[in-house]
Amino acid sequence: VDEEGRSTSWYCKKKHCLICSRMRTAQKIEKYLPILRTFESPQLVTLNRKNVELHELRSEALALIKTMQKVLKRLKYLKVDVKGFRTFECTYNERTKEFNLHFHLVVDTLEGAIVLRNEWLSINRKEGYTIDEKAQDIRPIGTNVKDMLEVCKYSTKVLNIDPKKKSK
Repeated sequence: VDEEGRSTSWYCKKKHCLICSRMRTAQKIEKYLPILRTFESPQLVTLNRKNVELHELRSEALALIKTMQKVLKRLKYLKVDVKGFRTFECTYNERTKEFNLHFHLVVDTLEGAIVLRNEWLSINRKEGYTIDEKAQDIRPIGTNVKDMLEVCKYSTKVLNIDPKKKSK
């Protein structure tokens, strides 16, 4: 509190900080919601591969990002016009002790979403990955703040793994 009675604060901007994550979510909604509202038929696309154990997590994350870069390069080569944005999420299954890395993308049309999913499947298969086609999801998404929160929250989820905690 300063001499005039005003209170100020600062933010650490760490990815694991819940307050800073919430701030980033709000900033993303403010930035991307106007873009989402210009989309003809916005679609939420989920793309993933099999779950991995902790010791595979880093290499799998890097591999997934590299594969996504290949997909986007391929779409450019094919002259497929897909507009959108993506987030990257990692969830943990307490029961199986495995991690699920996946992308969530919001794209402007159903046609673009289908081409994106098909290229993801094709490139992963060419690289020798077994991939579950049913796990690659496409669904329509609305254009209001609630829908945008559903997409943006993926980059702000807190992952809390305590190796000392016994699973149920």
